[in-house]
Amino acid sequence: MAARYALLALVLFFPAATTQAAEAGDNAVIIGVTKVSLPDSLPGLCQVNGVISDVLEGNAFRNGQPISLQVPCGTYANPRPLLPAVEGHSPRLLDPNVLRGVKLGGAHLDDAGKLIWAPTQPYGHWGAVWGFRVFEGVPLNQTRAS
Repeated sequence: MAARYALLALVLFFPAATTQAAEAGDNAVIIGVTKVSLPDSLPGLCQVNGVISDVLEGNAFRNGQPISLQVPCGTYANPRPLLPAVEGHSPRLLDPNVLRGVKLGGAHLDDAGKLIWAPTQPYGHWGAVWGFRVFEGVPLNQTRAS
């Protein structure tokens, strides 16, 4: 009997924990990236411009809408603190070389277009989106040691 109550509690709690993007002000979008501009010094905020190709969740954005995001970028070799993308959630630094090669990305946004660094529910083959996530890029030039 106790196992039945535990299962019922799990079923009732789990959907609430996985539907963050369904709350008011949460949006998840797929972006076709057109341009990435790096800041003068790293770490910093990279400017990611593109066009929304799909709205996975929310009502604040529409397909075909141009969008511009400030994405924290840099390396962890000499990190310094960045302001949170949204109060209460700290951002992840994305490698600027990876960002320069992005063709398709996903973003978890508030209604004002600021990144939210908390996971959304999974969206099919895209999976969960948090902050800015790279989905497709171009290969990086890497050298192999002989």
